Amino acid sequence: MTSKKELILVTSARMEKNKKPNRNENNLIRLSAVTRNSLGFGDSVEVSGKHLKSLDTFQAFSKDIKDLREQGSFTDSEMKRIGFVTPETFRSLTSKNSLLEKNNIWISKTIQTTLIGADPEFLLFDNKGDVVHANNHLSKPGLVGSDGAMIEVRPEPSTTPEGLVQNIKYIFSNQELMRDVQDFQWLAAVYYKNDQRDYPVGGHIHLGNPVSIKKLSGPQKHFMFGVFNKILDELLSLPMIKLDGQDLGECRRSKCKMAMGNRGFGYYGEWRPCDGRLEHRTLSGLWLMHPSVAEAVLGTAKAIADEMFSLVDDKGYDLNYIKSPGIEFNDHKYLYRAEFDDWDKIGIAKDLRCVQSSAYMRSMLNTSKASSITKPFLTKWYNNIKKLSTYNKYAKHIDMLYAILSMPKKKISSIGLDLKKNWVEENELLL
Repeated sequence: MTSKKELILVTSARMEKNKKPNRNENNLIRLSAVTRNSLGFGDSVEVSGKHLKSLDTFQAFSKDIKDLREQGSFTDSEMKRIGFVTPETFRSLTSKNSLLEKNNIWISKTIQTTLIGADPEFLLFDNKGDVVHANNHLSKPGLVGSDGAMIEVRPEPSTTPEGLVQNIKYIFSNQELMRDVQDFQWLAAVYYKNDQRDYPVGGHIHLGNPVSIKKLSGPQKHFMFGVFNKILDELLSLPMIKLDGQDLGECRRSKCKMAMGNRGFGYYGEWRPCDGRLEHRTLSGLWLMHPSVAEAVLGTAKAIADEMFSLVDDKGYDLNYIKSPGIEFNDHKYLYRAEFDDWDKIGIAKDLRCVQSSAYMRSMLNTSKASSITKPFLTKWYNNIKKLSTYNKYAKHIDMLYAILSMPKKKISSIGLDLKKNWVEENELLL
């Protein structure tokens, strides 16, 4: 698995016992001066393991450092990467059962090093072509587990789309992880229905935050996420409905019987805060079909995310830049009502040319109007997204997505949905 791992997390009993007033040790990460200088940390860092947490940096207890050196468990190089946290914080960030294990943790210091993650689903089929329910063969937690009847991969997040794709590939190629489902067919999907039920398949993407987002209150952050999610819908999810197709896309988003009230999954406006970050839920699981498709989609998502955070950061997190006049921060769901047509009054949406009305977005996404994603539509979309300041950094991903979406339907179908062939056997994608 390829990951950029910088910080080693270690628990401190002294932190747990420290009861000084006005100091919550669970919100701190204590570092030696050597570690702080070595990793270039400021006053706070965003740490992402099992969950994402923003921690203030503080001086490590000298006795903790001394004890660790005397134990001899860490090399001199590793000692420069030690961060001390309370046992409670350790457990919230890691999946380790033992507090004595070394645990590498991701950190985000700048917008450019924010994380991107995902938990895409797919379906299992037996040799008769029948759906196999994942929860009959896998437990729920883990790098790969069941989400009800569907199987879900939960790779470690990465600062790059290439890293995240490699982390997905690691899961698929790990015979121990996939042992209990090895005899079944693994298929990427949008939506599937048999005589018993239907299966809406999601390809959710998670965006990490730069540490500066701590300036916002919960309602303010959620409002910003609502705006960000709409921008992602317009710059990524809209063109992607060409892959979903109208029949399957509409069934997933509007007609799914498994959804409460038959509302569907991935409909316009369905997003949620997940461990303090934005979970974009519009995309189906189809982008998992091939590593090249996955990297193109994730790279485009990262380009958009970096641009949004950069624009907000440049404005000093000015709330007027992310808000429409007359709407309170607690009313972020109003943004997605069909009658809302003030996207051009939200600064960041206007700057990114994402001002389509909510009525238009709802109509396009919820009915998955794939026939509307024509060559002129894609040309206009491509020219627009090339105006992002992040385009040059992520050009190969954006260009790849444009090339994939521009292919005739027959050629897109030729990519195939068999994840073993495309991920494990590494079938090449020929454009």
